[in-house]
Amino acid sequence: MTSSHRPAHRPFGRVEFSSAEDGRSAAMVLVTCTSAKAARSSRLAEYVQTLAEHVLRRAPKDVSELAAQDWIAGGPSVAHVQRRFADQLDAGLAVSRMVRLEVERGWVHPWRAPNGDGVLLAVRSEGTTPRASLALSQLAEQIRGECVWDVELGEDGISEVFEPLTVVDRPWSRDARTTVQAEMERLLGAPWSLTGYACYRLP
Repeated sequence: MTSSHRPAHRPFGRVEFSSAEDGRSAAMVLVTCTSAKAARSSRLAEYVQTLAEHVLRRAPKDVSELAAQDWIAGGPSVAHVQRRFADQLDAGLAVSRMVRLEVERGWVHPWRAPNGDGVLLAVRSEGTTPRASLALSQLAEQIRGECVWDVELGEDGISEVFEPLTVVDRPWSRDARTTVQAEMERLLGAPWSLTGYACYRLP
């Protein structure tokens, strides 16, 4: 879903999250932008944040379905609202990536890197430790730092493949004598499984 009447430039971007109150579902959205100034603006941050909330609540299956849905904050379609924001910002906007994750038991944990990259983890566990948030943030940081995903070329272009099994058997970044699987079980205080994840890096 792209909104621009201007020539293409090197893209900038913004990642935002929206999480349910119970912590068991969340969405992450990456919107690219043709203007560095617009990418840093609070107006774009508010739009992408609301867009992430829309994805969380309406659960579109892909960007095309998202574009056609009625805007969660009222008014016309998401595509129409995005064109309006693009005109206000005088920049081209495009929804580059979106994901929604959910678990019945455990956590869906968002994590933002200092540079604005985002990671979203879905972890199934019976653990109740107060250290869960810190442990999940450490795992998210490792996934981003080690680029734990594959890239494939399909009909729609290049896409990332996020396979949980490629994560859990890796050495734990803070102590190579143990694995992600073993250390996370220790930190969470209960058996666990990574049911899904995504990492969106800014352009």
